[in-house]
Amino acid sequence: MTYKTEYVLPMFSSNLEKEPEIQITGLEVAIRISGYSDVLLKFQSVLEFTRTSSKFGITEGSYDTVIKIENSKRLAELKETNERDYAFWSPNHYAFYLDGSGFFQIIADSFEVERLV
Repeated sequence: MTYKTEYVLPMFSSNLEKEPEIQITGLEVAIRISGYSDVLLKFQSVLEFTRTSSKFGITEGSYDTVIKIENSKRLAELKETNERDYAFWSPNHYAFYLDGSGFFQIIADSFEVERLV
């Protein structure tokens, strides 16, 4: 497995004003993070979304940072389960950790950030 930084939050998650707001619409997951600079993390064509306590481990480099995990075990499991659909979706494995909120993992086609005013 290798990790690639996709986005570094413009704030420390230990200073968030409130819990992240998670909205799931169809195959899109949007996560609003509110601090001294609000951002909306948007994941498209989501195949899997999990939120886990940090007590069960986090991935290196994911603290306040969205990373892409290349060649992850989970991607290999999905490919083995259904190679045809895996090839169609060509998913990516994204992850990030927010202090006090948990470790998020998203299997999705793509990711973008919207800075909110």
